[in-house]
Amino acid sequence: MIRRLSAALYLDLCLCLCLASAGCSEDGASDGEATDGAEGGDAPGGDGGGDDEGEAEDDGGGGAGTSEGRIIGYYPAWAVYARDYHVPEIPADLLTHINYAFLNIDSEGNCILGDSYAEIDKFYPGDTWDAGALRGSFHRLQLLKESHPHLKVLLSIGGWTWSSEFSRVAATAESRARFARSCTDISRSRNHGRP
Repeated sequence: MIRRLSAALYLDLCLCLCLASAGCSEDGASDGEATDGAEGGDAPGGDGGGDDEGEAEDDGGGGAGTSEGRIIGYYPAWAVYARDYHVPEIPADLLTHINYAFLNIDSEGNCILGDSYAEIDKFYPGDTWDAGALRGSFHRLQLLKESHPHLKVLLSIGGWTWSSEFSRVAATAESRARFARSCTDISRSRNHGRP
C-alpha cells in the first residue's frame, strides 16, 4: 500500500540495479545505488509488486522502518519548480530510503543527469559559487544524509519519458556493463546523499 505524504513525495517500492563487481548487498543495492525507474509502483495506490515485508535489518542508525521493512519516499527532480518542494522538506525521519527521480540515458548508453540545474547547480542559502562546488538537490541530499545517517538514496533512471534507450543498453553484456559503470560513476562523482 502507498500512503501519500505530500503532493511531491509519496511512498514507493523500487527495483535496484547494480554492477556485481561493485559489491552488491543481499538486497541488490550497491555502494553506488541506482534504480531502474520502473513505473509499476510510481502511481499512488499501486503496490509496485514488491515483496520486501520485514526484510530490512536494523542498522543501528535509527529512523523509520529499521525493524519493519523499508519506507521509501519518491522525490522527483522537478519538485523544486512549480511544487516549490525541496529536499530539506523531506520527512527523512519517517523514511529508510529516498528514490530520486530521474537520471537519463544518453545516446551512447550512459547514465547522465536528468536536470543538471536542479540536481547540481541550484543555489540554496549556505551554498558557495566556488568552482567545482556541489549545489542543488544532490548537495541538499548530502546534508540530509549527514543529519539522518540511516537514510539511503537511490537514483531512478528513465521514467516515463526517458526509457527509450533501455533496450539498447540491455542488448549486450558490454552495453550492460558500460551502463552499470556509468550509473555507479555518476553516483560516486556526485556523492549523492553520502557525507
